[in-house]
Amino acid sequence: MATTCENDDFTKRLVEIGRKDLLERISGGDIKLFEAMIIAGFCEASPIERVADLTNRWNRLSETEKRKFTSDNLAEVLPIIAGLQTKKGQENPGIAKDQTEPGTAFNFR
Repeated sequence: MATTCENDDFTKRLVEIGRKDLLERISGGDIKLFEAMIIAGFCEASPIERVADLTNRWNRLSETEKRKFTSDNLAEVLPIIAGLQTKKGQENPGIAKDQTEPGTAFNFR
């Protein structure tokens, strides 16, 4: 955990680069100082922290928001799923190989 001295230094750095928006989010309780430092580019989150954050955010979405996000990002997700299937040597009957191109698999709109 960061000491008060380190917190003051981080806060000063945010002021120096003009990230008052992040300071306001910290004051409002939306994010912690460390999260602001990651957003500002001073620190890098570990892969585990990033996955945990994404999972947490996904779990807070409504079904409508999940559908929109999935639809908007489907072109990027399907090739990843296909790659995972190839690594495992499995075929997913729900996703044909020709469905990994944008617009060919599902239409949630």
